[in-house]
Amino acid sequence: MFIIYYYKFIIFKFFKKIINSKFGTISDLEKIENCCRNLRNSFSQISNRKNIYFFKSEIEKNLQRNFKLNNQWWNLVYKLYLDYDHENYSKLVNETKKINYDVLSSCSWILLYGLFLRLGFIEVAFYLRHKSQEVLLNSNINNLNQVEKIKLGACYFEMSKFSQAFEIWDSLKDKKIYKLYSKLFNKKLYKNFRHHEIESEYEISEYSKFLEKKSIAIIGPAKSILKENYNDHDILIKFNHKDYPNKLDELTQISYYNGSQTEYIIAKLNSNFPNTLLWVNFKTHGFTRLIKKNNNIKSKIRTNIDLGPFLYNGELNMLPYVMADLIYCGANKISIYNNDLMLSKGRAEDYYPKTKSYQVNDIEKFRKLSVLHDPITQFKFLYNLNKCGADISGSITSILKLDILEYVKELDKLYGLQNQK
Repeated sequence: MFIIYYYKFIIFKFFKKIINSKFGTISDLEKIENCCRNLRNSFSQISNRKNIYFFKSEIEKNLQRNFKLNNQWWNLVYKLYLDYDHENYSKLVNETKKINYDVLSSCSWILLYGLFLRLGFIEVAFYLRHKSQEVLLNSNINNLNQVEKIKLGACYFEMSKFSQAFEIWDSLKDKKIYKLYSKLFNKKLYKNFRHHEIESEYEISEYSKFLEKKSIAIIGPAKSILKENYNDHDILIKFNHKDYPNKLDELTQISYYNGSQTEYIIAKLNSNFPNTLLWVNFKTHGFTRLIKKNNNIKSKIRTNIDLGPFLYNGELNMLPYVMADLIYCGANKISIYNNDLMLSKGRAEDYYPKTKSYQVNDIEKFRKLSVLHDPITQFKFLYNLNKCGADISGSITSILKLDILEYVKELDKLYGLQNQK
């Protein structure tokens, strides 16, 4: 019976994708990916390398925007795309800092930011993202639409100016997300709310009782070998946990799964979620409803809380949304091991699905995933959780002490243009 529900689910997703591609608008992610592919195809052979004007027009055509930036800036971008040079890269960073934020709209800057992340201009991308925020921070709030107000609130949130963020979000219609954020970042405000609808939607009560007064260790998925004594913790959590038994796997009681990993386990591993798990958590209600129809799964099943609508850019990846869910559900002592916010290459063996989209090198994988899972969004969110008193320990704490620009520069060293030679 479960397999029937699964195929209904897949068919629904397939037709939804077809309808969106035929009649819907192209997403920014698709525009960026198409742009990278078309640039790569056009410049694959030296004889086909066009001039700077072709390069700029190809970007504008694919992103469907007119980027009115000076020719000197574009010339440096073009040269670096063809051949990395440290001196030219430093010049481009400095030229990017000098550009006035008001020459483009906020959404144009953020679209360009996504493209530059994807191409490997990571430090340059940082300044493009900053200019996107400058546009909003210097705008008259009365002239902003609903989406722009959410983003303005998110600007203040990333700056750890919580009172300004909540003042803006308080005027919006979506009170559910507002309540979720208030418990994590403004507990005094949260006391004023009725919580029943949130508690029932995310099945929090039973999960909270399970977590109560227990010490928690989140392990992975970085490739480094675990040296800490995880036996000191009451609960072990792994992300996207599959049934590859070893001592650590047998002790893992909770796992959180993202969409692609859930689909992979259902389709390729016959829905074999490890039977040692006491709780499995999914990113969407759709997956939760589907998996609950599988009577072979004895674990407790629920959906983790969703904080996405109030983020400045992109979606949360595993660590920040798991941290938010655990803290919201009452966890108060969380240690994080073998997770360094992408500051080391590679992931634990068998972490990624064995599918074509993941069979690429670590640099390409990071660049592609970072467009959706904005690394600055991840860092800022975790930084603010830590700042607001979350009891976090383990290897992650030293990373959260970094300045955001230091963090970005470390990412650039690992995944940036200089690694293409």
